[in-house]
Amino acid sequence: MARARPDTVTELCETHAHLPRAIARWTAIRLPSHVDAADLEPAAWEGLHHAALTWRPDRGPFPPWAR
Repeated sequence: MARARPDTVTELCETHAHLPRAIARWTAIRLPSHVDAADLEPAAWEGLHHAALTWRPDRGPFPPWAR
């Protein structure tokens, strides 16, 4: 698997920094009430980083890939 360049990964993560919080909130409302969205954010950030590492422009826009 080809990896994105470090500067590309950083740019993608910075540009789409709003996604982890939104994804964590979207996920939390579908889980039991004792699960807090803030507890899910670290995993969402990890997901954004992994998406930035594995995304290729020929796969389409980045936001849907990251989601």
